[in-house]
Amino acid sequence: MKGMASLIRIAVVIVLIGIIYYFNQNVINNKLEDWFAIAPDKHLDKAKIAANNNAIDDCLKEINIAIMEMQDIEVFSDSTSRNLIDKSIEDLQVLESHLVNHELNVNELNLVFAKGINSLAYTYLKISEDELRHDHEIKAVHSLKIVIDHLYNSMSFMKKKNIDDEKVLIKHIYSVIDSIQQTDNFDFSSLDNLFIEIQDIIADEELKLKNQRSN
Repeated sequence: MKGMASLIRIAVVIVLIGIIYYFNQNVINNKLEDWFAIAPDKHLDKAKIAANNNAIDDCLKEINIAIMEMQDIEVFSDSTSRNLIDKSIEDLQVLESHLVNHELNVNELNLVFAKGINSLAYTYLKISEDELRHDHEIKAVHSLKIVIDHLYNSMSFMKKKNIDDEKVLIKHIYSVIDSIQQTDNFDFSSLDNLFIEIQDIIADEELKLKNQRSN
C-alpha cells in the first residue's frame, strides 16, 4: 500500500510539473509573439521622439530597425498584407530621404508611421482569420488582441479628432472576440467587415499622405 501511495504521489507531481511546464511555455510563446509583432511600433515611437528632439541620425536608425522588423513579419503574411507592408516601407524610405535632406514634416511623419502600423494590424487580422479557419480559436483571439495593440499604437501618431474610425474598429474587434469565445459556429462575415474597415482607414491615410506630400 505504501508503495502504491508513493507511486500516486509521484504521478501527481509529474502531472503538476507537466501542467506548469505547458502553462509556462504558452505564456513565454505568447510574450515572444507579442514582442515580435509590436517591435516595429516601438521603434517608430522611438523614431518620433528622436525627431522631436532633432536627433535625425537616431530617428533614421530607429526607422531602419522598424523596416527590418516589418520585413520579418512579411514572411508570415499573405499577398495583400505583403503589398500593404511593402507600400508602407516605401513611404518610410521616402520619409528617410526627406529627413536626410533636413526636411522634417511632422504631419508626414505621423501619417507614415500610423499607416505603417495599420498595415501590420491588417496582417495580424489576416493571421487571425487563417487560425480560425484551422480551428485554432485561442491563437485567433490572441492575434486579434495584437491587432488591437497595433491600432492603439497607430492612434498615438494621430490627432484625437481623427481616431474615431479606429475606436469603432476596436469595438467591433472586441465583439468578434466575444463571438469566437461564446459560439460554436463562427460567422466569418463579421471578419470580412473588419477587413473592410481597416482597409478604409489605410486608404484614408494614403490619401492624406498623398495630399500632404503634394503641398
